[in-house]
Amino acid sequence: DINGTEITEFLGVPYAAPQTSDRRFLPPVPINESTFKSGTYYRVENDSYQAFTLANSCPQFFWRTGFIGTDMLIPTNNVTEDCLQLNMWVPDKNISNDKNMSTIIFLHGGSFATGSGSLDIYNGSILATKENVIVITLNYRVGPLGFAYFGEDTDAKGNAGLLDQQEGLKWIYENIKYFGGNSSNITLFGSSAGAASATAHLFSNNSHNYFGKLIANSGAITNVWATVPQKVALNNTLWLASLVNCTINMTLTSLSTENKTKIINCMQEANTTILNSEQFTTRDVEQPPFPYTFLPMYNDTVFFKGDLFDKLRNGHFKKRISSMYGRTSHEGTLFMPFMLTEKYGCGYNFSKPSNDTENKCLGITSLTVFASWFELGKYYKATLTEEIKLGLKYLDVQSGWPFNNILFMLKKFKKVPGKRNRDKMIVAISDFLFNCDNAHFAEKSSANNMSLTYYFEFRKNSTVNPWPQWMNPMHGYELEYVFGMPYLNSSIYNGTILDEEKKYAEKIMKYYGNFAKLGYPDTNWHPYKPINTTKSNNTNCAILDRDLTKTNHQLKYRSLLTDKCELLNNVAQSHPPRCPPTKSLFDYVYGFISNGWSYINPENLRNQIMEKLKSLTGQDEGNLEEEEEENEE
Repeated sequence: DINGTEITEFLGVPYAAPQTSDRRFLPPVPINESTFKSGTYYRVENDSYQAFTLANSCPQFFWRTGFIGTDMLIPTNNVTEDCLQLNMWVPDKNISNDKNMSTIIFLHGGSFATGSGSLDIYNGSILATKENVIVITLNYRVGPLGFAYFGEDTDAKGNAGLLDQQEGLKWIYENIKYFGGNSSNITLFGSSAGAASATAHLFSNNSHNYFGKLIANSGAITNVWATVPQKVALNNTLWLASLVNCTINMTLTSLSTENKTKIINCMQEANTTILNSEQFTTRDVEQPPFPYTFLPMYNDTVFFKGDLFDKLRNGHFKKRISSMYGRTSHEGTLFMPFMLTEKYGCGYNFSKPSNDTENKCLGITSLTVFASWFELGKYYKATLTEEIKLGLKYLDVQSGWPFNNILFMLKKFKKVPGKRNRDKMIVAISDFLFNCDNAHFAEKSSANNMSLTYYFEFRKNSTVNPWPQWMNPMHGYELEYVFGMPYLNSSIYNGTILDEEKKYAEKIMKYYGNFAKLGYPDTNWHPYKPINTTKSNNTNCAILDRDLTKTNHQLKYRSLLTDKCELLNNVAQSHPPRCPPTKSLFDYVYGFISNGWSYINPENLRNQIMEKLKSLTGQDEGNLEEEEEENEE
């Protein structure tokens, strides 16, 4: 009973056959009566399944810090390979009386390496009750168990985690009527890697019938961190196999189908904890330097059945679908302490309070901001001129392009850093990891869509976020209100603001509930229109700030595509296909490499930039320094 409304929980419902070690890496198997009763943890009494226990979480890497901001993302329930299960919350009055309820299916995030739909923060009871909808959270395989690839001549053809989701969508579509739901009114909702997953299903024909609306918060399958090419997936898988001693006396560059089968059999017997931990020492040289290695392949024969980016360019994806995309205003802050660390003035000391000076990320210099984009351009095979333009753009240097301003700034790189540089880095990291790709995806998909699209930017600070305030509103924290946390866990809120937090949560839940039921979040919310259909830059990105609950509040809007994103997208489109370099300074500035986090000295980085400028201008460093002095004067 929640606030006078009864709700029924169906927890740990299997949507596919039990995933055992001999099925590891392989596609999910549809469930039937015999497999339904055979699961290790299933509770069947008198042919009735006892759905009282949360869906098992899938094996994954556990990173414990003792800090609630990270540890709350670690599953606390049973963790096992038998994890192809879902949780469902259904308002009681509808199970027998109504066969027309809307359904929201939530896919969790976690970089395709961690996470679970059974986390407390994803409890769907409040959202289901407040909006009179069915809410479902679905678990799927992550890490190497979900995204290893052994080749087309094997049964393990990759993207098993996406195939898990697809099997779950199919089960829900076929069975939701028995819980009072309407199979014609299903919304697929994801956050971060879950949003990347949700948008991936737009490009898989086998998923199209199973959902009619889409919500994607802070992610798209086209994000730089979301996919790898097939050859990278294969190289990472074989390297992991060698680390767990499954390739002894084999030549990895010329493996027979028989040897690949032996490798699969060996890795099916390997300890899942070892597999998940060893993935961090596995990285193909062509892969972007992000911590997690095993990701969906964008070109496969089992899920996309083709090349994702070709399909996007050619408009080959699900069209008649109402969509709502969203982001927070500070997407990149969650990742900055781990990408920069204290070496570059932005570490995080978990043993100190979040408001400690050491955790304020005030050590970032102009050099860090400039060098990050100077080198990130390499990911797009950018020219030197394009790299410099990106670096200047994110330092907001507008005039005197290019060299007099660059040389002037190089002198300033040693100046005292502070909040201004931190704010510029927030924009840079947010744009690279999320904003620009997400906006570009919304542009491309909505231009070809025959239904309405909505977009929002979330700007409200959480009052219970354990991270420092400068990070707010950070990646993923809109979910606090989407799932009604002020109702679900009211004890963690200050009593003087609890009522206001509940009102705000109700407003956000109403937007999501309306969208799931009606296809739009609010009658006063302007739909998003692609720039190429308007005469001026589109400003229909709604701002969801703390003023939402004010009387007679009117939504405000902003432009979705900034000049920075336009420059980045132009660079990306000028050098297809997008493929990272074998090595760049970014590997050292931000990169996670096999020996752990490793960095280059800032002065050496400055010298390398000077060398590049010298090669472009034909001047030696002495002349550059002289010109630098003149510019300063």
